[in-house]
Amino acid sequence: MILLDAVNTKYRYQHIGRHAVESILTTMEPGQRVALYAFGAEFRTLHEFSSDKQSLLAKLRAYRGEMDPA
Repeated sequence: MILLDAVNTKYRYQHIGRHAVESILTTMEPGQRVALYAFGAEFRTLHEFSSDKQSLLAKLRAYRGEMDPA
C-alpha cells in the first residue's frame, strides 16, 4: 500500500513524492500487488490492490496532488 500525503506535503513538493512512487512501481516484481491511496481534503482510493503495473502507473500519473489549503 502506498499513501500519497497531500496534507503534510506542500503542493510544490508533491511531485517529488509522485516521482519516487513511479520509480517504485516501475521496479515491481511480476505478481507483486500494490494499492495507491491519496490523503488530502479527503481520503481517496486511486487504485485498489493490483499487480498491473501499467494501470497503477496510469492512475499515479493522472493524480496531480492537491493545493495547500488557503
